[in-house]
Amino acid sequence: MKKKVGFKNILFYSFLVIYSVALIYLAAKLNIWEDEAYSMHTTSNNLARVISQSYTFEGQPPFYFVLLAIWRHISPGIFFARFLSLICIGFSGIFFYKIIRLISNAEFPKWMLIIYLMNPFTIWAALEIRLYALVILLSCILLYCFFQFFFNNHKKYLYPLLFISLVGLYTQYFFSFEVAAMAMALLLFKGWKSFFTFCIYFIPVIILFIPNLFFLMQQVSMIQVEGTVSSQISSVIHSPQALALGLEISPVNIWVNRLSRIIVVTLLLLAYYKLYKRQNKSAKEILKKVNLVVLVTGIIFLLYVICIAALKMGFEPRYIVLTLPLFMLFYITFKAYNAIATKIIFFGLLSFYAFEFYLNYKVPIKTYAYRRTSQVVHQIVKPHEPILLYSKILLPAFSFYYTGPDSVYSLPKYKFDEKYYDENITDTSQLKQAIKNIPTQTHTYLLINNPIKGFKDPIKMNDSTFNQCLNSNFKITLDTTVIGESQRYSLRIRRIQPIKQ
Repeated sequence: MKKKVGFKNILFYSFLVIYSVALIYLAAKLNIWEDEAYSMHTTSNNLARVISQSYTFEGQPPFYFVLLAIWRHISPGIFFARFLSLICIGFSGIFFYKIIRLISNAEFPKWMLIIYLMNPFTIWAALEIRLYALVILLSCILLYCFFQFFFNNHKKYLYPLLFISLVGLYTQYFFSFEVAAMAMALLLFKGWKSFFTFCIYFIPVIILFIPNLFFLMQQVSMIQVEGTVSSQISSVIHSPQALALGLEISPVNIWVNRLSRIIVVTLLLLAYYKLYKRQNKSAKEILKKVNLVVLVTGIIFLLYVICIAALKMGFEPRYIVLTLPLFMLFYITFKAYNAIATKIIFFGLLSFYAFEFYLNYKVPIKTYAYRRTSQVVHQIVKPHEPILLYSKILLPAFSFYYTGPDSVYSLPKYKFDEKYYDENITDTSQLKQAIKNIPTQTHTYLLINNPIKGFKDPIKMNDSTFNQCLNSNFKITLDTTVIGESQRYSLRIRRIQPIKQ
């Protein structure tokens, strides 16, 4: 028996080593994309400017950006900035493991930790120079402290819970939803006394959060969307499955997507039913913990729906990444099955996550091949020839990699819609004029754009209209496509010369 346990430990720690090495390799290999370039730019300033940029440009409270700015004083490079996210995910794994040990048996947590670490959203957050890994870590610590207070009535855990809540609120405003859900859970499960104790302890946190209110509405306006909010609410409702299975970021076949959702949801519901039907003490204890997790998660999502409907906010699944540990805790219901069935289910989940990992990182690149594109531009650009990027989403990351002396411009965003347009371009003639207004000593421009066909961004005109504008008003003397390592996204480079009319 001891040999078997020892062998299992060897496998477990071998996984952790291989996992860590793989993520460190990817952190060094992957290029940055638009949002990461923003983080690098924001945190390149002094701390006063970092705080200002956090509120007015990033649309977030400043804690993560201040932390990253201080961190980058050790080393300013991309890898070291990502390494902060890797550390956050590593510590989040430790606290997730503690949570499972708190509410489960000794062997079960190792399976749960492996599944948690292999979740595509966990890996994605670990490889982002954004606040999401820190949000996951803070959520894990918050949940651990809350469960210690809830299950064991250890009031000493309220103090770190208060501190982490304050840090969380200064990292992402949505932490207020998690704190509110915890308070409601105490009220429903423990009664008024525990609820009031929790609320009284939180008065200093509320007072210290007040300065954020001066910036809150301005930041909300930055992510508001026009039209109905039904599609945004639908995205919130469908996001749990996408978050728990990583389907939002993995290019899986639509039928694989649907089948995986059906299988996992069915297994969870059946496991919950098995727990409900059993009358033994062990099943009741697990069911109590599952019900708590479900209640907290449900309240958080209800608050998301209310907030998005009331404020007409846009929504992306990554906005709810703080709920990732909660969704992973749903898997404790699999304890309702026997040991063999549970291992088969976990192995199936792990295999699916490994498959998604392969799909996401078999080509180690994010979106566009900016490194390769900058190299090509270095080779073909003429001295003093303006480099034009069609779409501002290309500018931040490309500028980070392109170090040549030539000027790089971003053409104004173009929204091709019969009702409204964006940034003063209302038709192709204005696009033509926007190009010609940029001074050039070579009488030519090097234009870079992402082929628009199939690209899910509503701010651009369609590909045929854009190309028609170029062919009608410019002579194209160079036309090449850069794919680099990327197999999903390409960048097209054209040298254009205005036609005299």
